[in-house]
Parts: sequence; C-alpha cells; structure tokens
Amino acid sequence: MDGDDSLRRVEDLWFSNDTLVLRAENRIFRVSKAMLAARSSVFETMFEFPPPASDGDEIMDGSPVVTLHDFAAEVEVFLRAIFNSSYFMPPPSPTDAEVALGILRLSHKYGVDYLHKRAITHLETLYNPDRTIYRTLSSNGQPHHAQTLAFHLQALPVLIEVGAMWLVPLAYYAVGTYDISQLRSAGPPWDSLPTGIRETCLPLAGIQRHAIADISRFLSDICDAANPAYALAQLFLVSSVITRRPTLPYGAQDPLAEWNDGEWAAVEDLCGDCFSSFKAEQAQAFNEVWDALPLNCGLESWDVLLQRRKAVMG
Repeated sequence: MDGDDSLRRVEDLWFSNDTLVLRAENRIFRVSKAMLAARSSVFETMFEFPPPASDGDEIMDGSPVVTLHDFAAEVEVFLRAIFNSSYFMPPPSPTDAEVALGILRLSHKYGVDYLHKRAITHLETLYNPDRTIYRTLSSNGQPHHAQTLAFHLQALPVLIEVGAMWLVPLAYYAVGTYDISQLRSAGPPWDSLPTGIRETCLPLAGIQRHAIADISRFLSDICDAANPAYALAQLFLVSSVITRRPTLPYGAQDPLAEWNDGEWAAVEDLCGDCFSSFKAEQAQAFNEVWDALPLNCGLESWDVLLQRRKAVMG
C-alpha cells in the first residue's frame, strides 16, 4: 500500500507525528487517534476493542490503515470539523449546505454529538420548522430557494436516516416546487433515491399548485360597496398579480411564497375593510397550507415533530 500512486494525501489533514491513517475512496488522512476517540464514541469503541490483526492488514508509513466506507468528500469535511475548531462554526457563521449535510450524516454515524447538533442548526436555516420565522423570511425569499433540486434530493434520505424528521416537511416542500418532468430528468440524485421517497415526491407539485389557489382564495371576497365597476377592475388587477407574475427560477409550485410585500402593495388601493380582511384570510390560509406540510409527506403533525426536535436538541 505504501507505493499506491492512486491514493491522494489530504495535506492539511496529514499530521506526520500521528499514528492513525484513515482511507475513504482514494483519499487518505493521518490524524490523532486519541483526539478522534475523544470526539467520537464509535471510534472510541473501535480503538478500545480493535479486531484481531491479520496478514492482510494495510500499513502505511508504519501506521495501520482504517478504511471508511463513506464518501471521501464527506469524510474530509467531517475530519476538518473535528481537527480545525474554526472550520465549522455554529450559525450565524456561514457554511456550505453540502458541508453541513455531510457532517450531519457522519457525525450521526460516528457518534459526534456536538457536531450533529451543529449541523442540524445549520440545516434549520434552510428548512426552518418554525412557522413564524418562516413566514417572516418569506417576504424576501427563503434560504432553501438558493439550493438546487439536486441538493434537496440528496438531503431527504440523509435527514430521514439521522432522524431529523422536523426538517423533512420543508425539504419535501422544496422538492415540490419542481414539476415531475424536472424530477425525472434530475439524473443520479433522483434515480438513486429509495422508492418510497420518490413516490412521496411525485404528487407534491400538484398538491402545491392547488395550494396556490387555496392561499389566494380570498380574492373572491372583494366588496363592491363603493363602486362595483371599480371593485371588479381591482379584482382583475389583483388576480393578475398571481396568474401573470414572473415565476421564481427554481419552480412555480411555491404557495408559501405567495403574497410578499410587493404583491400586497398592489392591493393597497382597495377599501380599508377589504384590505384588512384580505390580510387576515391570507394568514389563515397560509397556516392551513403550513399545517398540511407534514401530512403531504406522510409524517405526524408539526407538534409531534417539534417534540422530537426538543428531545434531540434539548
């Protein structure tokens, strides 16, 4: 193995004085066995009760090689988070969403609790389960809008695997902003999904397209107290805000993004009673769409999911 030219050392995770070599795919890392055991309950157990030595054991620079059956890119960011304290800081420090997802999966697998919780808090900024915070952010666009369909498809099985179920409804919702043809043409991120997840994804675009009508149904309640012709003209104008407005680049089935500040400005000339009534009815419709998100993907209610969050995060 010492002469294997296909392997690539990750130089800033190759500490010459340490005695453990980790291999993931074609990348190799030399790190502190003691520090890794101190951070990870799984590695601690592995080192405490090592398997019996055999003639086939791999050795590099006099150190045993432990092969990890994980993606090399995920192992790299996971080790960086352990051995570089400034690499993966809690929010509001920014981090790449794919980095957070990789660290979430491996911190769960290898029992690194503080990194597991930290990764969850980063992903909660994308799939925020708090209705009030989500609605506050909706006026300016949700963070999950900046992520690709491929990312959302990759996130779903990881979130389910680690039991972060309170993040799953918004991840499914983000997938539902794309239509079926986009899902089926997404390539490996779609094709590699478990069948159950794909079956849950397929109806979402239709459900969310229907919810756009639900969340704007108050438009039919416009009054004609002052001037019937004026009221009908305003109704046509307001309806056009929904039916003819430019769609967002990531998809059109995004009912929770309806009625942002700019769209409310288009109806300010309606009578005061209508405007106040519209705001109240739209808020109620938003809540109904929000409450349905877990049910749309076969999960328990938000109350149950948030209790799970409390049990994990404290």
